[in-house]
Amino acid sequence: MKVTEYRSLLSEARRPFSDLLERCSTEQLTWKPDQDSWCSLETFQHLIQSDVYHFADILRPLGDGEFDLINRFGSRVETDGARIFDTIPSPNGNKSGLELLTLQAEVYDIFFLGLEKYAKHRELSQSTLHHPIFGDLHGINWVNFYAFHDWNHFIQGAAAAREIGVIPNYDPYGIPSKKY
Repeated sequence: MKVTEYRSLLSEARRPFSDLLERCSTEQLTWKPDQDSWCSLETFQHLIQSDVYHFADILRPLGDGEFDLINRFGSRVETDGARIFDTIPSPNGNKSGLELLTLQAEVYDIFFLGLEKYAKHRELSQSTLHHPIFGDLHGINWVNFYAFHDWNHFIQGAAAAREIGVIPNYDPYGIPSKKY
């Protein structure tokens, strides 16, 4: 798999959240279906926090400070709350949709530059990328895992969007509906 294919797959998995952040008010983005759920802003913040920590681990073999995403973005994704799996900070929902979209674009730009450098040394589909919880995954397994991770959180965002009526054609299972 080529870097452009990775970019396309991961970017497409995030498109529903980008749509939510661009189309909804802060009130809509902070709405929670119940007290134990994350609002859309918290969910998207979690996805970006996951990017920083997981992508940093993947790029670590490059040994290049330019691709040390934790040092580069850590202060922008850290929160005072607990950590998920002792690595990724819990989201606090304090960032605006625009801040999150900008941060995501910056993280993705650096990550894909790192993957291009990585690919010069080794074909990505034959490489082993390390995940802090699931261990070593080959390139396509990693993309499949990450797309599933995003899809799982997309269900949360789509359900919230449908509940508050801002994106009625989004189905919680990712199937666009013709109903408006």
